[in-house]
Amino acid sequence: MSTGNARWYVYALCEPTSTGAVRYIGKARDPWERLYSHRSASGAKRIRRWIATLAAPPKLVILGEFESDSQALAEEKRFIREYRQAGSGLLNSVAGGNGGVSLPRRRRFQGFGLRMAARRAALGMSQNELAESCGFAHGVVSRLENGHRQPVAESAVLIARALDVSVEWLVTGEERAAKASAA
Repeated sequence: MSTGNARWYVYALCEPTSTGAVRYIGKARDPWERLYSHRSASGAKRIRRWIATLAAPPKLVILGEFESDSQALAEEKRFIREYRQAGSGLLNSVAGGNGGVSLPRRRRFQGFGLRMAARRAALGMSQNELAESCGFAHGVVSRLENGHRQPVAESAVLIARALDVSVEWLVTGEERAAKASAA
């Protein structure tokens, strides 16, 4: 099968009783495969929990079909923004961009990678741009964001500087209050 004509889809997962009750928006080459991964142990915890509470499988609704990942990403972000503004109670943890990747069975360093990817996306920076900024190969950024690789301290410092965040936030997701200086 040729992947040259592969399409990207932006999809919504909805309550089984109503396509108007959108709970998650994502992008993928195969949304039905992604639905399976959302339901499995590799899926995001909050989506898996929501699906487990349903009496029937969620409805999968295709919101758009696109030629490229970048087009799909832009539309995914637009849909997420619109649904959040409407107060729809989306389960998305970031404003788009995590779909379209193969999810490993176990993501040991998921928090660091998710925060890194979210911040990079918020800055409009590509993985290649971040890699160049830090002096890494592109594959390193991808493996860090997907939780396949644990960052060493030096890498975390370079990434934090490039993304204009603290290392502590990247690693833990929390910021400590600044220490009061002695006068």
